Amino acid sequence: MRYKIFLLTTLLVAGFAADAAAQMARSDKTTFIAPKQKTNNASQEITWSVRTGLNVSNISNLDEDDMDFKAKAGFHIGVLVDIPVQFSVSGFSVQSGLFYTMRGAKCPYEEKDESIVYDKGAEKIVSHYFQIPIYWNYKYDFGSVAVSAFTGPYIAVGIAGKYKDESDSRERYSSGYGEKYHYKDVYKLFGKEFVESEYNEKKSDDDNEIYDGGNWGWKRFDIGWSLGAGVTFDRIYVGLQYDWGFVNMEHEDYEDYRPKNRNFSLSVGYTF
Repeated sequence: MRYKIFLLTTLLVAGFAADAAAQMARSDKTTFIAPKQKTNNASQEITWSVRTGLNVSNISNLDEDDMDFKAKAGFHIGVLVDIPVQFSVSGFSVQSGLFYTMRGAKCPYEEKDESIVYDKGAEKIVSHYFQIPIYWNYKYDFGSVAVSAFTGPYIAVGIAGKYKDESDSRERYSSGYGEKYHYKDVYKLFGKEFVESEYNEKKSDDDNEIYDGGNWGWKRFDIGWSLGAGVTFDRIYVGLQYDWGFVNMEHEDYEDYRPKNRNFSLSVGYTF
């Protein structure tokens, strides 16, 4: 039910954006200002910008075999359109666009047994999404510098992703270490259900054991909410943003395992 309400809200915001664009097309770009209302010099023209930057992402409620997953670096890039909305006070707009964004999490581990084994490796989740934001934005122009704040929903679809568990092990002897042994298990992230990964004979040998070809079983679609702020220097934009994913990415509903996307991003951009 909450997803239906969320999607309805998204459609209403999109409708406001379309209506605002139609009003701008019919007008001569005149800003309607009520008497004695404080206004700023924010542009009332539709503008486009290109943005890219750093992602620092994690996945909440991800307790896979008691592993402590931590944030993982990635990046994003995309285009954003800013459509002014005509209120009695200027500066409000609706923003939307299309972004490619990389997300995930990682869990490095190290196990030592003084008599037998030394094991060092990491579990990693890497996901790639196309994301469509729909934001309410307010911008206050101080002249050559403007500050803005925005919030709103996003819709994302996973286009690729992997779960990978990779480690190097050695037997430990009183005289030192033995031969290094490499293990790697790779799954495709998105799919309807979990499928066991298969042994890869072509890539494996006596010192390497590699599995691939299975599905990890996560949902491909994600919806969430974003909150951010930025500063524009003439046409150069610098901003911060945080995204909360609402969707439990696992198809099955486990009590202690409901992974959801979380992402902090630093963006730079140029406005045309």
